[in-house]
Amino acid sequence: MPEFDPVTSGLSNVLIVFGGNPDLRPQESTNWTVGADWVPDELPGVRVSATYYNIHFTNLITTAQLAGLDLFDALDNASSFGPLLQRNPSLAEVTGLVNSTQEFDDFTGIPGGVDLTTIAAIINSRAANLSSLDTNGVDLRLSYDRDLSFGHLETGIDGTYIFNFKEQIAPSTPEASVLNTQYNPVDLKVRGRVIVTSGNLTVALFADYIDAYRDVRFTPARSIDSWTTFDFGVAYNFDKDDGFLDGLSAGFNVVNIFDEDPPFVASPQPVLAPGLVFDGANANVWGRIVSFQLTKRW
Repeated sequence: MPEFDPVTSGLSNVLIVFGGNPDLRPQESTNWTVGADWVPDELPGVRVSATYYNIHFTNLITTAQLAGLDLFDALDNASSFGPLLQRNPSLAEVTGLVNSTQEFDDFTGIPGGVDLTTIAAIINSRAANLSSLDTNGVDLRLSYDRDLSFGHLETGIDGTYIFNFKEQIAPSTPEASVLNTQYNPVDLKVRGRVIVTSGNLTVALFADYIDAYRDVRFTPARSIDSWTTFDFGVAYNFDKDDGFLDGLSAGFNVVNIFDEDPPFVASPQPVLAPGLVFDGANANVWGRIVSFQLTKRW
C-alpha cells in the first residue's frame, strides 16, 4: 500500500499485517465503583440513581486500527504508532510475512505486482496486548412509576457521561485522549423511555441520543453530527385461561421509526472501502427495522 512518506516527500510502499497473534496474554483490569440511590418521600414514584466508575486496563487486547490509529497515514504519524511501525525492514522479514500469510493483497497497482524490496515499513495491526487504557465516568438513571386509572405508567432516562477515555498504545508512546473522536466512545449517550401497561397490553416508546463529536483525521477537525432515533414496541400477553392461546404472547416492534441515517464519517479506507462512510462504534446503517414476534410458553 503506497503512503505519503515525509522522509522522501513522496509515496513509499508499506506492508500492513493483520491477523491473530500466538503471543497474546490475558488482559487485566482494576476497577472501582461507587453509587447512590435517592427515593424522595415527597415525590412518590421517583427514583434517581448515579454510579461513578473508574477502570484501568493493562495488556489490553486490540489492534492498531481498533485503537483509532490511521493505518493509511502511519508514516506521517510515526510517533503515534511506536513499536507497531517498523522502518526499513529487511527483505527476509518482508518475504517471510508475505509467504506465511493466508492472503496477500497488493494495492499498489503495479503491473506484475509490487517489488518487495521497495517496502519501506511494516505496520503491525495484528491483535496485540497494547499498553493501557484509563476511563472513568458516571451512569445516571432517573425513573418515575405511577399507577393510573387505566393501568401503569413507567417513564425514565438512562444515560452515561464519560469524563476521560485515555489510551497508551505502547510504553514508548504518550498517553492520549481519544474521547469524542471517530471510532471511539462519545462522552454522552442517553436513552429515554415511556412504557404504558394496561391489563395484558404493553405499549412502549424509546428515544436514543448520541452526542456530536469530531473527526480528528482532518485539520481542522471535522464535526460529526449527533444522532437521535426512536423505537416503538407493543406486546400482548394472553390470559392463562384462553385455551389454546394459553402461554402465547405477541409483539410488534419498530426500530428507528423515522429511518434516520447515521451521521456521515469519511471512510477510514478510501481505497479499499470508499462506501464505508459511517462510524460503526457509535451508529449503524440498519435503518428502519420492523418485526413481529409470536412466543409460546408451555
